[in-house]
Amino acid sequence: MALFLGIEIGGTKVQVAAGDDQGRIETLWRGAVTPRDGASALRRQVLLGARVALRKRKAVAAGVGFGGPVSWERGCVRLSHHVEGWKDFPLAAWLRRRLGTPVFLENDANVAALAEARLGAGKGSDPVFYMTAGSGIGGGLIARGEIYHGAEPGEMEVGHTRVPRPGRPVSEWPILEALASGWATDRAMRAAARRSPRSSLARLLARERGAAAASLLRPV
Repeated sequence: MALFLGIEIGGTKVQVAAGDDQGRIETLWRGAVTPRDGASALRRQVLLGARVALRKRKAVAAGVGFGGPVSWERGCVRLSHHVEGWKDFPLAAWLRRRLGTPVFLENDANVAALAEARLGAGKGSDPVFYMTAGSGIGGGLIARGEIYHGAEPGEMEVGHTRVPRPGRPVSEWPILEALASGWATDRAMRAAARRSPRSSLARLLARERGAAAASLLRPV
């Protein structure tokens, strides 16, 4: 069986999977992202995940879905909105040297859209538009079975669409990602808990913090 490597680099997690050309996953490795550690630490995680997923075998090719704007033709990360140290980094070439296999770089929402169009909910439909809401908010468009590529650095980065605020200049309108992404929702929840410290939401968040602290003290 021809083995392929799939790599997801996001704002909260990194995943590396080995599988076949039909989307069947044989091995999956997952790690957490700590933004303050920077891009170099995240790259080390990617290499660790690749070693675990491949189990000393070699992949035919590797594909990377990166959570941010990329130059897919050059295999280069344009920047990350979540982790410092990625600006203009030649990720595809860097991985190619370390894995010894062809590497293709794309925006994570673009490749997720392609997967849904070919193997998932969008199979048999054309065009297919996909949105993802996680650390950020992204989008991808599949037309005639291929990823639509428009003007770089982000053709379907819908998370950076400004949300109208009547009476305020456009430059002060917030972007969708700042209002509705996972991290934005988390900030809003914690702010609400601070305003109402006796609410059920505040109690749930306090319980979550206690569980997290206990996990740090638990022996392994």
